[in-house]
Amino acid sequence: MRRMVAVFLGLLAATITAFARQDAAADDGKTIQGTWKVVSCEHGGKKLPDDKVKDAVLIFADGIFTFKEGGKTITVGNYRLDPEAKPGVLDIVATEGPAKGQSQHGIYELKGDDLKLCQSFGVDRRPAEFKSVNVADEGNPRMLWIPRRVK
Repeated sequence: MRRMVAVFLGLLAATITAFARQDAAADDGKTIQGTWKVVSCEHGGKKLPDDKVKDAVLIFADGIFTFKEGGKTITVGNYRLDPEAKPGVLDIVATEGPAKGQSQHGIYELKGDDLKLCQSFGVDRRPAEFKSVNVADEGNPRMLWIPRRVK
């Protein structure tokens, strides 16, 4: 009898955990939807000047990612989130623009109206931390984006 109770409790805990993970994925998937104004950006360990990012926006809409600068669309692609990973995973495959066909492997942190993204371009390695340069791989500079939701 004790064994049956232990098995039942184990199955119950696994089911609750699975539903909690699905909820987390759904929450981030919903929360990231919309337009985000870039407030800061670093590339290769150097902060880009404010005038270079002042008109930059990121748009997430139903699995489609769009990057615009000064109202002009620069890149469009498909994105996938994995909020269960710590930090969360955001992968983009560009379908339009100069990066067409390239994968961008990244990590993200989403807190309300604040988003932090760190991406690696054209390589299969994902950043492990929110830094625009991976010291062990300085030949592969990363982008660190800090956008805020447009209300």
